[in-house]
Parts: sequence; C-alpha cells; structure tokens
Amino acid sequence: MVIINRLKNFLQRPFIKDTLSTSILSVLGKSAGILVPLFIATWFGVSNTVDSFFLSYSIILFISNIFGTTMLKVIVPYLVELNSLKKDIGLFTSSILLINSLFFVLLFVIVVVFIKSILQLVSNFNESDLNSITMFIIEMVPVIFFLICSNIFDGVLNSLKKFSLSALSPFIRSIIIILVIVLTKDYLGIHAIIVGYVTGEFSRVLILFLVLIKKRIIKFRLSFKLDKRLVDFLRQGLYQIIAMVLFGMNPLVDKVMASWKGEGSLSILYYADRIYIIPVLLLTSGFLVTLLPYISRKLYLENREKFLVFIHKVVKYVSIIVSSIVFIGLLIYRPLISFIFSIAKLPVGIITDIQNVFIGYFIGLFPYLISQVYGFALIAIKQTLLIMLLSSITFLLNIVFNYILMSPFGLPGLSYSTSLIRVINCLSYIIGFYLYYKKLKKGEFIHEK
Repeated sequence: MVIINRLKNFLQRPFIKDTLSTSILSVLGKSAGILVPLFIATWFGVSNTVDSFFLSYSIILFISNIFGTTMLKVIVPYLVELNSLKKDIGLFTSSILLINSLFFVLLFVIVVVFIKSILQLVSNFNESDLNSITMFIIEMVPVIFFLICSNIFDGVLNSLKKFSLSALSPFIRSIIIILVIVLTKDYLGIHAIIVGYVTGEFSRVLILFLVLIKKRIIKFRLSFKLDKRLVDFLRQGLYQIIAMVLFGMNPLVDKVMASWKGEGSLSILYYADRIYIIPVLLLTSGFLVTLLPYISRKLYLENREKFLVFIHKVVKYVSIIVSSIVFIGLLIYRPLISFIFSIAKLPVGIITDIQNVFIGYFIGLFPYLISQVYGFALIAIKQTLLIMLLSSITFLLNIVFNYILMSPFGLPGLSYSTSLIRVINCLSYIIGFYLYYKKLKKGEFIHEK
C-alpha cells in the first residue's frame, strides 16, 4: 500500500504528468509519420525518380532539423525569462520570425543559383538524376521555412507548459500529407509527394499560429527590434547550430568507416542502430520536450537553488529508470534480436554481428540521457558556446576512437567508440555545468531586469 501511494504521488507531479501525456501524444504523432514512406512505397514503388526524391528530402530535412531544432531549444529559456520579467514575448518572437523569413529568401536564392553546381561537385549523378534532384530540392525549400516556423511556435507553447498541441501537431501534418498525395498523385505523379509535404508543413504552421492567436497566447507584430537579448539569442543559436552539425556528422563518419569492413557492414550498423533507437525514442519522446521548459521555469520564475534541486531530482529518477532498463536489456537483447531478425531470415553470423554492435550502442544509453539533462541545463543558462566546443572535441575524438577500436573489435568497435564518446560528453557536461553554475549564483548569466 505504501509503495502504491508513493507511486500515485510520483505520477501526480506536474513534470511527470506532462512528460507521460506528451510521450503518448509524441509517439502517436511519430507513428503516423512512419506510415508516410510506406504509402509512398505502395503508390510509387522503387525507381530512380523515387530515389531522387528521398535523397532531396533527406537534404531538406537535414537542414530543417539543424535550424528548426536549434530554434526550439534555444528560444525556450529566453521566452521563460521574458515572462519572468513581465515583458511581451510577442515582439521578441515576431523579430525571430522576421529573421527566419529573411533567411528563407536568402536560402532560396542560394539554392536556385548554386544547388546544381554543388551537387555536380560532391556527387556522381548522371545529368537526368541531377536535374530531378535539383528540381525536387528547389520545390521543397519552403518545407525548411515552415519547419523552422513550427518549431518557433512549439517553443512558445512549450515555454508556457502547453505541450499537447505541439506534440500532436506532427500527427495532423502526417494525415494531411497522406490525404494530399492520395488526391493529387494521379495528376501530379511524383510531384504529389512534394505538394503533400509542403501542404502538410504549412497546415501545421497555420494550425499552431491560429491557436496562438485565438487563445491570445501571444500577440504578433509586424515589427523588428534588434536589442541585446535578440543578439544574444542569435549568438547562442549559432553555437548550437554548429554543435548540431558536428553531432550530425558523427553517424556519417561511422558509416564511412564501417564501409572499410566490406560488404554488409553498413547494413549491420544500420540494423543495430534501429533496434537501439527504440528505447531511446520511448524514453525521450516526451521527456526531452518537457525537460527544458521546466528547467528554464525553475531558473527564471523561481530561483537558482530550486533550479539546481530540480536538476538533481531529474538526474536521480533518470538514473534509476535507465539503469533498470539497461539491466533488463542486457538480459534479453540476444534472444530478442535473434527473434526479430530470424523472421527476416538473416544468417546466424549476421545476427550475431548485429547483437555485438547493438550492445556497444546500448551501454551508452545511460550517459547519453544524463548528458541530455545537463546539456539542457547549459542551454537554460545560455552556455551553448561550451556545447559547441565540446562537440568539436568529441567529433575529433570519435574519429580517433573509431580507428583505434576497430582494429581489435572490428565493426562493434564503432559502437563502443560511440558509447565512449557519450561517457566523455556526459562527464564534460556535468563538469562544465557546475563550473558555470558557480558563476550563475553570482548573477553573471542572468539578464538585468
């Protein structure tokens, strides 16, 4: 009875309730997104044209995620801080949207003028495929603008602890994408997919915008104010963008080095990573959405001591939950992976390789999630410069460790290297946070009221 009561009290805590509800909605939204490629495969099959589309979309998505995710992360502490000072968040958000619009115009011009030349320089496509990819990328550039806008609106909602709509909006977007493709595929062919994605992203932005306006959450203005806070935001955003590019390069480096091990190595690495990503998504889909707003609110709306206490509590509960999952995973990963890939009738030797690579990734789950907590704490105190510097160091170390560990361990050495980097990253974030927290207590990182 005592345990049940404690569990009930634990689940009633605002942060836990928001995290659980957001996790459910996020999983629902991402599940719908998984269906989109399946429908595309059913309707358009496999061809050079479809390959060209997916390559084009991958490039667009990579750029969108770097800038969009950066906006979502970096904007939250600033909006919470403005609320704590009783200042209008509308002007600040409107200024960022205007900058995003100018960025989109510049990016569109660059893509139209230079994209074909860039692709000719870095790829080996024939003229027909090159023309298709160039055309697809130009047609999909608006997706970047809409994705960044939706992330800005999500940041506004998250800063006010209104997580439901931002978590559910990807589901709405995916349904619209599918419907548009169904209605236009017979008339537009492969271009129906592009129209679907552009329409889906636009619809998501429009829905978020109308909700923000109708519920009077924010008052947008057609104005721009380049003050110290906005300049600081842009600087912190730039550091975070560079960090994300470096983070994104690590898996690419792993894939290149995996190719040294011969045929099938990339597939083994990919399959192991897809299994590893399942517990990561389950643990982070809601947790990472709610964590930064709560951390920021503890800092700017309460006080720095409660901010630190909250971080300690989060680390404590994350440690208990993740340690339990890692322990269970170590017991069941071999039979579980054998069952999954025996269905696909993969050879026993290949399944064993997948198991060995997977466990290399899996042992890094604990330091990865702890580093996320302290990484968000650094974002909250506006120290993305440290994140950028650490990303630069770990990017280089990843290459060195890959080279060293591949010699004795083969392909699993790449996953061991990834986990080792996560341990270093975690320890660096922890040390960096506490060093900067001492200065934070002196008021060095808080804007003057």
